[in-house]
Amino acid sequence: MTCRSGPCQSTRPYYTQSKKSSILAIEQPELFAKTALVVEDEITDGAFYAFLFSNLRDVIGVPSVSCEWLHGGGERTLDVARNRVRDGRIVTVIVDTDAHSPACPRPEKLRSLELLASQERWPLIFVHPTPCKETENLIPLDVVEMLEGAADRANELQFLRNIQDGERAERAEPRTAYWLYFDIKNGVDHLYVAGLHAAAKEWTASKISYARLTSEEFDFGGFGNHVVPQVMRQNALSARLRDCVRRRDWLHVFGEFIAEVMWPCVCGVRQFT
Repeated sequence: MTCRSGPCQSTRPYYTQSKKSSILAIEQPELFAKTALVVEDEITDGAFYAFLFSNLRDVIGVPSVSCEWLHGGGERTLDVARNRVRDGRIVTVIVDTDAHSPACPRPEKLRSLELLASQERWPLIFVHPTPCKETENLIPLDVVEMLEGAADRANELQFLRNIQDGERAERAEPRTAYWLYFDIKNGVDHLYVAGLHAAAKEWTASKISYARLTSEEFDFGGFGNHVVPQVMRQNALSARLRDCVRRRDWLHVFGEFIAEVMWPCVCGVRQFT
């Protein structure tokens, strides 16, 4: 499957389950209920992904999407997913990796969720780690620069712009861009970098060098926990986000991830006679 505006290649997990689904449906009436989509925060993350679904359906090429948004919230995510699996539901889980760099190991919560299918003998649970640190990192810097108070931080934001420009000048792989792993909520300073494991520390220092700074000099405060709510609340920000997520560069990084999250939630178009 290919996005009209960029590459979204893989829907294979869902087609390979078709025979199993037909057999399961005989004994599991809840299989026909809406797909249970578990996110870290039902209100903020749920609203954000619902926005992406609505604005990317035509790009990815799905007729309609319907799901039940469920609040996971860190350690509760596994329990919420397990309960819906035991109800006989189709379950999709979006997991923030909380990674500091592409070199970070897979988090334990991700491994636990991936084991759930075999433990419960249920093939219709699909686990999707974010291809970045967390949900906020799906929001481009172009949009974050429009947040309330961002104008007062022009110098700090320019450091991040310089890093992006350096990556593009060297034609670095966009899926390993610094912005995808930057801590948007809490920020990054020398103490943050010093606490990273060796590979992540080296990677972060190499990225910061594009801003002509050392790790000891880099000090960028975060934007707090209200980035997603503010983007969803303000029309100018959500309109800018819509433009950005439909661009080829954004789809190159996130298109396949969004397509794979959406497909278990696809439903038929209503017929009127």
